[in-house]
Amino acid sequence: MLCLSRGQVDRLVGKSAVVQCPSCEEVVQTVTCRTVGETTWILCCLCVSGCCLIPFFSDKMKDVQHHCPRCQALISTHHPL
Repeated sequence: MLCLSRGQVDRLVGKSAVVQCPSCEEVVQTVTCRTVGETTWILCCLCVSGCCLIPFFSDKMKDVQHHCPRCQALISTHHPL
């Protein structure tokens, strides 16, 4: 299992990973949650008529936030595009 150090957290993608939390400095498995971000809104604006809501229902179009399970700090956010 790969453990990313504090300087490498920008390499996090859409899946949970083992990292050293920059806040509490513990080595943890990140907890992920998907949120509506810039990519979702941009795709919504580019779609025509009724299709503009599709990006809000697709997890692939949402940002993935990585949080520390111990201190709840936001470690990194992965943007799909």
